[in-house]
Amino acid sequence: MEREINLSQLQAMKEAFDTADEEGTGELDMDTFRAKMAPHLGSGITDTELVQLFMKIDADCGGTVDWAYR
Repeated sequence: MEREINLSQLQAMKEAFDTADEEGTGELDMDTFRAKMAPHLGSGITDTELVQLFMKIDADCGGTVDWAYR
């Protein structure tokens, strides 16, 4: 998995996040993140890497990740 992303990749991730957020809550739980975001993170990413990534993004350990502008 690449360590850096460019603006185009970030925009694609935002679109994928919005599509995955079918309920419109602005949050994804781990199961949804793994199922819906994995295809956008590269074919070489393992399930373990997905879980680790989720845990890194879930800064407040609330069990969800969100896309918020701060």
